[in-house]
Amino acid sequence: AISRGVDITATYEPWLPVDLMQTMILDIHEALGCSWAAAIVASCLGIRLILLPLSVLALRGSREKALLQPRFNELMQKQKDMNAEGNQEKVNEVTKELQAFTQKHGRFFMLKGVWNVLLLQVPLYVTAFAAMRGLASHPDVFRGFAMESPLWLDSLALADPYALLPMLTGAMMLT
Repeated sequence: AISRGVDITATYEPWLPVDLMQTMILDIHEALGCSWAAAIVASCLGIRLILLPLSVLALRGSREKALLQPRFNELMQKQKDMNAEGNQEKVNEVTKELQAFTQKHGRFFMLKGVWNVLLLQVPLYVTAFAAMRGLASHPDVFRGFAMESPLWLDSLALADPYALLPMLTGAMMLT
């Protein structure tokens, strides 16, 4: 903790979302009587289950965007070609088609399927990272967390000596 610039003598007051995430993990750990590692996995699965309907909506939105993208690209290319030709009448015609397209499908149809990631998943991942870092950086507050050594790890508060967890995380994100 000291090597990361954390003063362990100072009182630990995390940011509210980080505190809520840590409290959830702590409550799962205490309520189920399971290990810290199992509490972390259970909290991740619980969050994923709660966000499942939103993830399904985002997936549908990205499919819809994939269906609309070719038509939009076609109209944009057509407009670009007409501008290059200098035929103002055809440019106005294509512009009207583009306006009808955006009126029908929305001006920001390109963001369909992305809002879930930007507004929910990224902040949750950052919060989870900060919560894990807070748990690991304050062994005086979370004694059981620092003392637990699941599988090949020496402690949950120490880095993975074989870098298996980062490789596993990377492989999961690629699938």
